Amino acid sequence: MVRSHINLSDAFDGFILACQADGQSDNTIAIYRQHKRLMLLHLGNVPVENIVAEDLQHFMVWLRTDYKTKTGRPYSQKSLSNVWCTLRSFFKWSDNILHTGRPDIDMKQPEVRQEEIVPYTEDEVSRLFTATEKMKIANPKDGRASYTMQRATADRDELILILLLDTGMRASELCRIRIEDIDIQNNMIWLVPQGSGRKSKGRPVVIGKKTRALLWKYINTYNPAPLLLYSREGEPYNRFSLAHLLTRLGERAGVNNTHAHRFRHTFAIEYLRNSGDIFTLQSILGHASLKMVRNYLKLAQTDIATAHRRASPADKWYKK
Repeated sequence: MVRSHINLSDAFDGFILACQADGQSDNTIAIYRQHKRLMLLHLGNVPVENIVAEDLQHFMVWLRTDYKTKTGRPYSQKSLSNVWCTLRSFFKWSDNILHTGRPDIDMKQPEVRQEEIVPYTEDEVSRLFTATEKMKIANPKDGRASYTMQRATADRDELILILLLDTGMRASELCRIRIEDIDIQNNMIWLVPQGSGRKSKGRPVVIGKKTRALLWKYINTYNPAPLLLYSREGEPYNRFSLAHLLTRLGERAGVNNTHAHRFRHTFAIEYLRNSGDIFTLQSILGHASLKMVRNYLKLAQTDIATAHRRASPADKWYKK
């Protein structure tokens, strides 16, 4: 079989087009585009059939040791595993369609450790909400004294935090909320499934009174449409812009490791701590199985056991 002489950029564009035709989600496509950029940055726009296993090994080492993300850190094991998945999918497609070979075939997937579940404390959440309203210090160049000014996105950012905390929704689900998905009268939001719905299940989530009040105020003050969340420049919010916002709020609040999924962990743990059951939690979070929910349950049960050891009057008072 004669191999096709096509450069990496064009081949990857064809791969992305095929993925879009298959109905893969916008988030997946965005990740593929990011990985394409990284491959071109390190490998150059070389013919795909010229890429060998050693090139991919050097590429992965570069991501692990030399490449720096926007946060200034190298790629994590989880991010490396995602890149590995992209390489596998891309070269499988290119070999099937363009007959370019499989330099990835013997690559081992980077090992990813189970993420440690560390929910926010009440104090951390309070500081994050304060950070959404915290004044920005202005330093005039005309000699006037410094003064404070209100953050222009305070209402939006406060709404983002309370939605994440109140519902446990995923970052991408939050960014996909349309005005038509919101039923304020019945305290409900319909979360639209992602792509095929295999990962993110479409489902209704209940919102509390405080969330409802902030949501009503935001919609009627800023009149967003058709989506709920936009940047100051008018661009629809996505999980990358959301991650950037939460990182900045965390820095301002002095809260480390601030990200959307940690709000999801916090919601789940607090739900179970307050007598919620794992089957209802599974439905609320949109998990296809109980695997992740059981991890939350183990942590909640550990909390209960620790609290019992601290508070048990039998252990504290019985002297024999």
